[in-house]
Amino acid sequence: MLADACLAQPWLSPEKAGFAFDWGVLLQLGDDLQDVREDLERGSVTLFTRAVTQGKPLDALILQLLHFSRQVADRMDPMPCGIPGLKSCCA
Repeated sequence: MLADACLAQPWLSPEKAGFAFDWGVLLQLGDDLQDVREDLERGSVTLFTRAVTQGKPLDALILQLLHFSRQVADRMDPMPCGIPGLKSCCA
């Protein structure tokens, strides 16, 4: 997401760059969680597949992901642009 943001806007404030990076991380982690079965079959190593192969429950990782998503959502509100519906979807 940070690369996309840099392509869309030639200069980003540190706040916008940090948010774009964190948003991309959040999307990737969500995708990794959604694809955990397929990633296990392929042998892909992610935070979630590593936990599963070690016999650990995913509960703690999912709680951390939810906490991180709340932090990212809170940082979205002060952004000067964006779709109001997207900003309010996590409230």
